[in-house]
Amino acid sequence: MQGPSYGHHFSPANLPFGLVSSIPANEKPQAATRVGDTVIFLSDPAKNGLFADVDGLARGVFVLDTLNDFAALPRSVHRGVRRVLQALLKDERLDDFPARLAPLRRFPIRY
Repeated sequence: MQGPSYGHHFSPANLPFGLVSSIPANEKPQAATRVGDTVIFLSDPAKNGLFADVDGLARGVFVLDTLNDFAALPRSVHRGVRRVLQALLKDERLDDFPARLAPLRRFPIRY
């Protein structure tokens, strides 16, 4: 039996930041966001330059096992990261997320 889905809370207009782990791909918690019922790990897009235009974003901040360093950055950085993701998700379906970000690790949430 599947529990309730809360994916409707997480549209491109409301992208949260959190820590997620996934076995076997990411056993160590890493920064991620959620779109609908899908988790997107942020370290690969960051390594591939997706957030290169976000001023003040510390390199490697998305591979840490806490969000403390990211949370300590100015809100303008948080907004910049969110805007980049929102722009991509506005123009493309999640299944068609840009190939240049491969390997984009995204996983369905299981309740």
